[in-house]
Amino acid sequence: MTDANGADAAQAVDAEWAVAVLRELVRIPSITGSEDAVQDAVAARLVEIGMTPERHSPDPATAAADPDWPGAEMPRASLPIVVGRLGRPGGRRLLLVGHVDVVPPGDPSTWTVDPWAGDVRDGRLFGRGACDMKGGVSAILATMRALGTSGQAGRLAGEVVAVFVPS
Repeated sequence: MTDANGADAAQAVDAEWAVAVLRELVRIPSITGSEDAVQDAVAARLVEIGMTPERHSPDPATAAADPDWPGAEMPRASLPIVVGRLGRPGGRRLLLVGHVDVVPPGDPSTWTVDPWAGDVRDGRLFGRGACDMKGGVSAILATMRALGTSGQAGRLAGEVVAVFVPS
């Protein structure tokens, strides 16, 4: 039975899939300025969901020359951006955005777990970026997947756009 309010999509969220995606993302060291590998993983998950990922790579020097550029935490050779879309263009648009980079793990002796392992202990996933913001990225991907598998994506009057960025 399909609910016009999207209850089917909410029920279609696969928590185990979302955790598997989060573990995969945490295991990719994507320290600010080095996001290409994690963006490849995000794009692969969009393909798995049945979407065609859009890849954008603006020139960092051109972006930095914009008077509104807020600055960068680290030097950059690339700015990889991945976009996924569901629904119908031209209507209302819901934008879901998540950043895929993480700060360096710092002194290894301050960690009680490997920061790149994505270990699950007592129902919690540990690792660099698990909360900020790879957990959010995993939730966005799980939402897009649930919209597709539930059939709700085809009922949208507009589109849901997921954008995965370096910060």
